[in-house]
Amino acid sequence: MEINFSPEVVEKKLKRLKTTKSAGPDGFHPRVLNELAQPIKLPLSIIFAKSYETGSLPMAWKEAHITSIHKKGKTLATGNYRPVSLMPVIGKIMESIIRNRLVKHMMDHSLFCDAHQAALA
Repeated sequence: MEINFSPEVVEKKLKRLKTTKSAGPDGFHPRVLNELAQPIKLPLSIIFAKSYETGSLPMAWKEAHITSIHKKGKTLATGNYRPVSLMPVIGKIMESIIRNRLVKHMMDHSLFCDAHQAALA
């Protein structure tokens, strides 16, 4: 399946980042990536395409900071917490581009059951 990692697609994703979110373990803050979208769109599109082509990712994109978030109830009960992963923003951008293309492919070929197809439309 062909995936479009064009600079325009990458820039669009960078411009849609929630700038109030935290930086991932790679240290790249969404606000910085958003503001530098224009000059970094081409290098990122090349890195994304090469990573997809070779089937390998930079090691920094595979790291995550995992923390626990209290859900409800007593704070001393471990069952009242859920794990949350803080992942590298750049890796999540590439993942989002791939996910969007995969969903489009599945919708175009009616590969979802009717209930999921309606929910995605």
